[in-house]
Amino acid sequence: MRQHWMHILIAVGATLAAAGAGTWLYIWYYHPPLGPLPKVEVAAPAGFEMNVGHFVDFDLYTLSRAPGQGRRSSLVIFIGDHPQTLRPSTGGSEKRDDVCGRSATWYAWQKMGPERSLWQEAHLSLPGHLGGHRIHAILSADDPSEMELLENVARTARLLPM
Repeated sequence: MRQHWMHILIAVGATLAAAGAGTWLYIWYYHPPLGPLPKVEVAAPAGFEMNVGHFVDFDLYTLSRAPGQGRRSSLVIFIGDHPQTLRPSTGGSEKRDDVCGRSATWYAWQKMGPERSLWQEAHLSLPGHLGGHRIHAILSADDPSEMELLENVARTARLLPM
């Protein structure tokens, strides 16, 4: 009787191990691991602070006005594999410009209300030698001159060699 239960336990263990290996192979085949994440160099203008967050499968570079500046504006650069879009499904406009020295389509829109703000975002894919990841850049500002400053920072940000 004891031997019978031992065979059942071995069969269950082998089945679970095969299922786990099969799941891993399925994920690896349909979603192969991409290379390491490239780093970004951003020149922070006076009055801005830079924060960098390194997470499991993405990096987040956030440039924002230092506290006490009286303005709310920021540039966020996401580098990873699964960026989400923020832009509304209707309204807004498109324009071509650069992000991190690469040509991209920027989508611009306004959020109305008591705290009106201007927004822009761009998505672009990186070539394989840069890991094959995606860049998602987001700009937000309270006035056009601040947005122009952030556009220039996004345009001149650089991807560092890996």
